[in-house]
Amino acid sequence: AARGRVLSRAARQWLKERVEAPLLPHRLSRLAEIYGTDKWQSGFPPYYERHIAHRRRKIKKIVEIGVGGGPDPRRGGGSLKMWQRYCANAEIIGIDLYPKTVTGPRITVLQGSQNDPRFLAEVVERVGPIDLVIDDGSHVGTDVATSFDALFPAVRSGGLYVIEDLQTSYWPQYGGGALDLAGTPIAVVKRRLDGLHHWAFKTDGYVASYADQHVAAVHVYPAIAFIEKR
Repeated sequence: AARGRVLSRAARQWLKERVEAPLLPHRLSRLAEIYGTDKWQSGFPPYYERHIAHRRRKIKKIVEIGVGGGPDPRRGGGSLKMWQRYCANAEIIGIDLYPKTVTGPRITVLQGSQNDPRFLAEVVERVGPIDLVIDDGSHVGTDVATSFDALFPAVRSGGLYVIEDLQTSYWPQYGGGALDLAGTPIAVVKRRLDGLHHWAFKTDGYVASYADQHVAAVHVYPAIAFIEKR
């Protein structure tokens, strides 16, 4: 712009994405802010950095449930663009209930429900082994459980399955409410803690599930959990 001329909001955003972001690919918090993802507002980037900063260039496949922006096909996708910049060698696959026109290098969006096992099986067949799964979808417990059961087996050894916005487990509008309420996202996480100790179960006839046998660790922070594959 000419000297003295104020840049428009669109121009400022263009500069952030095309100039600033390429200079700061290692600063996830700033990338989240630049691309407008609510992960920045939720304070999640430092936790992601703790778990993947040292291997971000080795990550090859990321699947994120929930592109954002509701039914508007032109809205959302900020998180996908953030991952595209932060994990420079990764293919980024978004899953959303609505059709989306989000595009970018190595970004693909698949339309379908995270509560549809058949659709999720098709995703696994198409995508193959996954390094990082992020559930930022409906935040409804049954949906979270269905997605975990379908996608966790496709996570590579040493990979991560992340469940965001666990606070919704305590909100009635998401089917939550009381403490220790079954069928909530936090219940899915707590079940993984039990599974870590399946070898100690004394229940006759209990058969360890796939997750029981393959979860190596569960790291829980405010509103977010990282489930590590053995």
